[in-house]
Amino acid sequence: MRLPSNNPLNQPPFALHIGCYATLLGLLIALYAAPLYAESLALRSARGILFVQIWPEGGCTVEAPAKKVRPLQNQPGVYWLDDQLLQVTLVPIANFCAASTCADTTATGLLKTHRDWELAHWRQSLGTPTLSLADSGQVSLAETQWLFWSFAMPQSESADNVKKQLMLSTRVGEHVLNLGVPLWQHGTEQQMKTYLESVAATLAILHDPVDIAAVQNTLRGPARYVAVPAQPATGAVSRIEECGLEFQLPSAQWTFRERQTHGPLVMHLYERKSLTDARDRTMINVTCEKTRPEWDIATYSAMLRKRNGASGIIERILTRKNGGLAPENAIAYQVRWVDNAASQHTSYIVHMLSGGTGMQFVADTTTELYETLRPEWDAALRTLVVTGSAR
Repeated sequence: MRLPSNNPLNQPPFALHIGCYATLLGLLIALYAAPLYAESLALRSARGILFVQIWPEGGCTVEAPAKKVRPLQNQPGVYWLDDQLLQVTLVPIANFCAASTCADTTATGLLKTHRDWELAHWRQSLGTPTLSLADSGQVSLAETQWLFWSFAMPQSESADNVKKQLMLSTRVGEHVLNLGVPLWQHGTEQQMKTYLESVAATLAILHDPVDIAAVQNTLRGPARYVAVPAQPATGAVSRIEECGLEFQLPSAQWTFRERQTHGPLVMHLYERKSLTDARDRTMINVTCEKTRPEWDIATYSAMLRKRNGASGIIERILTRKNGGLAPENAIAYQVRWVDNAASQHTSYIVHMLSGGTGMQFVADTTTELYETLRPEWDAALRTLVVTGSAR
């Protein structure tokens, strides 16, 4: 399989990203702009993974079974689920169907226009002007109309062991939800189509603004988060007056490294003495900024996720209510993601809001070291105190 080119950024999802992402074409994704007003998340569920698409008025979900889940490096919306690759993307209708140029605005017409638009991007990206549909037709799944379509990969792409790309698309609100899988040389088209349809059949439409912490509770139940094993923080107390935040470093192995500024953002970096070698650096960074007075924590957290490009898999969501955090106006995410060197990371990402100041606390390490360091991180999270900004 051909891997995408490296992203110049190499930071945890939701964390501070300075710079911009290059547009990448991987095995499944065509070149289209991500919607600025919608968001895509992947939450760990009891069955595997729940894909949540969010827009201001509501959202939708689809769920796929899997024992092992891994995000594809630098490919938002593409995941390995056991030995299967699955794409889940959301496209605004306005991206491909302007009111003045869209001839057929019926549900079927919009899906066909989207299909043709996607196919045009594939032709351009693969350098194959003659790329054409192999199959296309309507499918009804759980009272929802989907458009199934596929195309054969060019012969030059056969080295990737992919014969065709199979797609299912449906309209959700003012977007098109697109599911895609590759048809490998050793697979059968009916088998892959059945898999796609099984995921599509789980579609649920959310008609109200989405609270992802509540969604996570429906997946795991509202059981309280338990820090295992519990231990007190023993390091120095760090008081960041300009952010209005205080916390205790987990142990004497942690030290302050530097303060940085990026425009209106202030960042404080902390580093742990390596458990193995320099490649396994474990970091904590804290950023803060002024926010709008009308924002609540859900709004601020959603803004951070969208601004910084949420990626990876959300394994757990913590709040004061479920026992995982001390600050009242805060929400935290345990996220697994893959860096440019194909190493898996586990991060704690905490968003906090107080008196017009927004804060983000990020602790990151490689996944193989996570269980060793988890007691330290849990200890630090329990000491977080929002004191009020001096800025």
